[in-house]
Amino acid sequence: MRLTTREIRAAALLCLLTPTIGAAQADGPPTRRTKEIIALINDGTPGAISAYVDSAFGGRMRGMPLSAHLGFMLGQRATGADSTGPRRSRAPPPRRPPSSRSG
Repeated sequence: MRLTTREIRAAALLCLLTPTIGAAQADGPPTRRTKEIIALINDGTPGAISAYVDSAFGGRMRGMPLSAHLGFMLGQRATGADSTGPRRSRAPPPRRPPSSRSG
């Protein structure tokens, strides 16, 4: 299965906006941003999305064409994406180094 450029960008955006949230950071800026993006995906108008991009995005995200942001957020709504809120995720257990058995 080959991914389209749009799908790759969407996945990258989700990775940037949905960080692993620890218990101490449950109500921190990453969670707030995630909730804001989810609200825009669920109910945002093109004008509201444009205003959010202008006020909250910086760097490469801000430099992307507005049509990319609109296409992503409105496209998520159109495809019925499950956008209910940030989720806590547990980090996988640390990997043990291979044993160095001689013999």
